[in-house]
Amino acid sequence: MAKTIRQRAAAALAAAALAFSGIPKTVLHVSAIDPTHSPDALFWSDAENDQLSAISKDDWTVNQLYAKLNFAEIENDTVQGENVNVPDNTYYLLVHALISGEDKYQLIPVTNEEMGFGSEGFTDGHSAWVGDFESQDFNAKADLVEGILLKNSDPSSPLTEAQAISRSGCTAVQEIEGRKLNWDGGMNKRRVDSRYTNTFESYSVTGGHLAEIRVFDSDGWTPSYIQNGKEMNYYTLVTLFDKGTTDVKGWALRKIEPDKANMSENSWTAPDRYAEKLGFSTFYAYGTDGTQTTETIAYDPALYDVNVRIRRAAKDDVVTNYAECFDKPDVIPEYCFMQSTFTRDGFTSVNIKKDVLTYTVNLEFSEPVTITEADRIAIALKVAHQSGIDTYYFQDIIAENALNISIPIQTVDEEHWMQGNGDELEHERFTGNETDVAIKLVQIKEGKQLDDDAFKAANNVNVYEDGATVLGFDLTYLGQ
Repeated sequence: MAKTIRQRAAAALAAAALAFSGIPKTVLHVSAIDPTHSPDALFWSDAENDQLSAISKDDWTVNQLYAKLNFAEIENDTVQGENVNVPDNTYYLLVHALISGEDKYQLIPVTNEEMGFGSEGFTDGHSAWVGDFESQDFNAKADLVEGILLKNSDPSSPLTEAQAISRSGCTAVQEIEGRKLNWDGGMNKRRVDSRYTNTFESYSVTGGHLAEIRVFDSDGWTPSYIQNGKEMNYYTLVTLFDKGTTDVKGWALRKIEPDKANMSENSWTAPDRYAEKLGFSTFYAYGTDGTQTTETIAYDPALYDVNVRIRRAAKDDVVTNYAECFDKPDVIPEYCFMQSTFTRDGFTSVNIKKDVLTYTVNLEFSEPVTITEADRIAIALKVAHQSGIDTYYFQDIIAENALNISIPIQTVDEEHWMQGNGDELEHERFTGNETDVAIKLVQIKEGKQLDDDAFKAANNVNVYEDGATVLGFDLTYLGQ
């Protein structure tokens, strides 16, 4: 019988049978009922949406939810609060919860007095309690919670709960006085403006595009800041596209410091954390190569789509234009971008959380094997990302009388990562957002080194393809 060697990787790229192991995703508590939210809902938590999963936790219940409105305007890329007077008897928030198979409702008038600071209009409103469901156990769990914004057809009299539930004399809307509302995709724990601090938060923005960037701990809702021991520069790169196209029209760039706490509260309300709102009203035209900084474009949400990405560079690497920034990695060591990151109608929410993943390549031999430095055998990975350039990883393989060899890629020395030109990538890591991972066994040719542009210069290495003979073993690649 021929001797065999099988290569497999442990990861979470499901279709590739390469399995990442890391912090498990929290899922919403659901019963046998299969609830679905209304298509008109501005915010919801149901069986298909786990972004608001805090209500399923033992210490958070349906009666501990709040909703908040924020109004802002952007002028000359400066974000500032904007007072908005909301007319009486006009806008209402209908909150619907399904608790133990029973529908419960709450109707909240959206007025300056109910959700704001007073009768003179409001910018950052108070958090209105949306968990006040009658005759319910304070610790009740819900299979569905949703909020629907309604506009009263006849503001001369208040809208009743019965009218709101039946949609009689009102219509579902997603704007207030012509201002589109965007509800944040997650609940924010430990806000300073509410007692129980589980808050659905909304934004209405005029005059530009607003990007809010926040950092959370590994649980996904405890505010924090980036703490990975790496000194880096971080940039927010905002790209402008003509509506419905992928051709870059313009760009804007802003240096940020998510690795430094810019907000500090006492321990009863919130830990030190990073959160920042950035306004973008003027963009540089892309030109021919994304380097020019003279011609500008005014932002118009009716004409342009927007993409917001966070990119990083070495501490001594100063980035000044689109071309320079786009080539930088869009991954942060030991952190990942949450599913609640979204862009919609003049507002982008970028949520980053601590997420240390592991990635292991396993070699399985049919007989014990010894591999020495003189054999010059190595593992080589080519990693594709959602955007930006491919990155590469290599590591020599040394073993003595081994049946199985495990290579813990995530925890080895960082200089094993590089770009395609052989340049070292000091802080590269797996994040879970990779789109493809190609793994090969290679033999380094005499007089060559893996970091000598190994993945583009075929004369540096011999690549072992599936079925090849390696040290007398037949090679089989599994799960790719």
